[in-house]
Amino acid sequence: MKKFHTINIMLISLAAICLVSCTTIIEGTISVKGNEPHTYCALVTNDIKEYKIVGNYQKEIQAKYQGRRLALKGKITRNHVGPGFPAEFSVDEIIKSE
Repeated sequence: MKKFHTINIMLISLAAICLVSCTTIIEGTISVKGNEPHTYCALVTNDIKEYKIVGNYQKEIQAKYQGRRLALKGKITRNHVGPGFPAEFSVDEIIKSE
């Protein structure tokens, strides 16, 4: 039983590491959320999942692409925590814009 428990913990740990460090592509609409002075750039997907955009492309995306649909390649750096704390997505590349 102890061996089975250890294997489960290892598999869950690997899944969590992959979720945080694996590169993925997410599509959605860019918007600015929150109230001044605590606004942030967000990507909202079709299924209403929200990702706070972080990283080197954050300012460019907020300035040039607000209200537009984008496909972004990058990594989820933090999972959704609760109201007011969306998942964070670090953008490595802007794939396409509409």
